[in-house]
Amino acid sequence: RTTILEPGDLAIVAINNTINGEGNTADEFSFVIFKKITPETSIDMTDNGYGRLYEGLWGTNEGFWRITRKNSSLGTGSVITITETTGSIGYTGNGGVEPDLWNNINIYVNGVLDYDNWEINVDGPLDLNEKDQIWIMQGGEWLRDTEGGKTEHNAYYTGNVLYGYTATGWLNYYGYEGDR
Repeated sequence: RTTILEPGDLAIVAINNTINGEGNTADEFSFVIFKKITPETSIDMTDNGYGRLYEGLWGTNEGFWRITRKNSSLGTGSVITITETTGSIGYTGNGGVEPDLWNNINIYVNGVLDYDNWEINVDGPLDLNEKDQIWIMQGGEWLRDTEGGKTEHNAYYTGNVLYGYTATGWLNYYGYEGDR
């Protein structure tokens, strides 16, 4: 049986957008889980801004990821860290995302490399910067709203947002794209 997470069942504890030193944009982030994670449990994440252009919709110029635990369970208190080495998580540097992302991604659990126990599905790279945000979610799909002529920043998520972190300062209005 997969684990259903609710707000408060995990928390982002660290974000570093220059893990290889100043001037390098390689990223990493860590979150701690407060509930046991069983195999086949999926966790979704994005660094797209909520309300970036339209009320109730997400930005679309950055990534959406789903990581799924494949094998063993993870105990309460485990820390999951995702790192990359090429400038943005999932970006190959050649203009696209490769189907096999392991060439620039590492997933650690409690400081031990654990990539054999995860499956990753990607829609664009995560590329964190000093004024970015990251959201962790579960139980839904990442879709584009094509109604009403919205051609960009028109995504919506059908599941639950579990945790969000922002380095921009909270913007309490939508359409803030030009204010960043």
